[in-house]
Amino acid sequence: WLTAMGYIIIHEVGGSFLMLYVVIAVLAGFCFRDLRRWQIRKLEVERRISSFNVRDCTCAVEDDRPVVYLNISRLMRVSNIVRQNATQEEALDAFNARVRDDLMRAFHASSGPHAFHYHHYVMLGFLISGGKGLDMLVSLDRGLDPRYIICFNLNVIAWVFGVWPICFVLLGKAAAAKTHLTGCKKVLYIIFGFSSPFVLGILTTIMFQTIRYRAETSDLWLFLAILMVPVAISAALVLVFGEDWAKKRRMRNSVEERARAQSTLKSIFSATNSSALTDYRSEDRATQGVASAACNIDLDINSLTESQGCSKSLFQFQDDLDCGENFVRRHV
Repeated sequence: WLTAMGYIIIHEVGGSFLMLYVVIAVLAGFCFRDLRRWQIRKLEVERRISSFNVRDCTCAVEDDRPVVYLNISRLMRVSNIVRQNATQEEALDAFNARVRDDLMRAFHASSGPHAFHYHHYVMLGFLISGGKGLDMLVSLDRGLDPRYIICFNLNVIAWVFGVWPICFVLLGKAAAAKTHLTGCKKVLYIIFGFSSPFVLGILTTIMFQTIRYRAETSDLWLFLAILMVPVAISAALVLVFGEDWAKKRRMRNSVEERARAQSTLKSIFSATNSSALTDYRSEDRATQGVASAACNIDLDINSLTESQGCSKSLFQFQDDLDCGENFVRRHV
């Protein structure tokens, strides 16, 4: 808002646009400082969540701590997170793991990978550049060249929906890095951190202004001015939502791999059961009785070696079951 007001004041009272860039640089420095403070606070919250332990929590009434632990243990057992005969310590450990996992996911979903969401960046960009575009639309009734107004508003749209979000995201990423620095190194990094997006914005301004001025007289440059709008918006969307898209894709691939593993597991178990039944039918009646009992109860393999003719097939069946158990441990 201050940047937009500075533009209006400089435009009305006269003066060099270098003053406007100085104002933007100062405001970018304050913005970078606030973003850095938020990122440090965010990292602190993540650290506290990742090391959460209910035993270290403060209880308003210390005498109620055993009651709280008992209720947590009951909740873990009723929710089938731990077995019914689990000890209280095991239930508290399971509760800690659940909080660290679920609360961390909820915090990341709430805060997102960036300091703000895309529509927040668009609103910030509109406060800086959108007013000038609206002023140009009003100027249609004042005899201005429609082509000039179109070229000007194409530039505004590219900035509001593309360039400004990119600058703010890069500013946030720079603020989130090197949070461990102190002293002179911290000051130097802050100066470098907010100056890099600022320099990028100046270079983009020069490029877009050149395209806009030439588009007023050339159809080819007008086509380039129209093309720069979707290019800028696409770059902003990829930069803002790229991490979320990659995360969703990894989750989808994980689900597909899990489904394939389950399907393979079912086919292995089906083949194992069919092979075992074929072996059982080829044995005599006594062997079939022992084998059917081995399928339903936990049979001692040593006692089976005394049965005539059934040792080889039963040991083969046991090996197949061991292979299935190993497969489950590796893939499920």
